[in-house]
Amino acid sequence: MQALKDSLVPEALLKKCFTRVHPMITAEKEEDALKTLSLVFIHHLDAFWSDHLAYSDELKEGIHLQRYGGKDPLLVYIREMSLAFEHGIKRVLTDTEEHFLSMDLEREVDFDEAGLKG
Repeated sequence: MQALKDSLVPEALLKKCFTRVHPMITAEKEEDALKTLSLVFIHHLDAFWSDHLAYSDELKEGIHLQRYGGKDPLLVYIREMSLAFEHGIKRVLTDTEEHFLSMDLEREVDFDEAGLKG
């Protein structure tokens, strides 16, 4: 269980996922399940971050037009990016949980087949 404490996956997500799969996996498979969860989390976090940076560039392109509407472009940019970040992090957690729980952890996980980089 020390590996769970040292994981870079958020604790709430760890608890949620492992509470549901723990009865289904053996103690020997627990370390593999943690590695799998970590890779699934990093995969979804990486995809989110790429999308978030692309959205940031897209938003910067037209943010100056907010001044014509009498709004401060910087404040609009900060608000929009904050909302996008909050939404994206929630999506990462949800997608990670769904992806992880849909995997068959009793057999050897093929990370390429699962759409993950091993």
